[in-house]
Amino acid sequence: MIDINRIKMAHSKIYIEGLPKNQIRRDKIEQAIKLIQENPTSAMLKEYLGVKQYAGFDDQECDCRYGMGPTHGNIVFSIGRKDSYRGENNPLGEDEIYFLLTALNNPKGFGEYTIDLYRKNVRSLSKFIQEMINLELKLLLFNKIINESNEGEVNQ
Repeated sequence: MIDINRIKMAHSKIYIEGLPKNQIRRDKIEQAIKLIQENPTSAMLKEYLGVKQYAGFDDQECDCRYGMGPTHGNIVFSIGRKDSYRGENNPLGEDEIYFLLTALNNPKGFGEYTIDLYRKNVRSLSKFIQEMINLELKLLLFNKIINESNEGEVNQ
């Protein structure tokens, strides 16, 4: 069972864009985990970890400074810190490692119906997680409305 609270916490600090569908991309996740373990304060502080595709070549590693990209090709998978979490005094830790391990162990996304929702509505895992948070909030509101409706029927 995936701990959505840990995923939410980590997602407020780091992002994953693209699916880890091959070994090069999974290697990037493992590299991110190792960086966080070795130095939580400076891990991915100046550069994101990326994978690019270019003119029919297979995926290629391409780590870049934030806001930059490859000279040739396009970034198709990346892991990095969110803008608001790039300060020197913002260490990464266990929740971010959990988030990365969950992505590594669930290459098609988080949850059993993720892949269909992902294909139809979402372009990255980071955006998908935001959609899941929104869905969870909508379900909580729906349950509250149902409970209040049921209480009203009992009181009448």
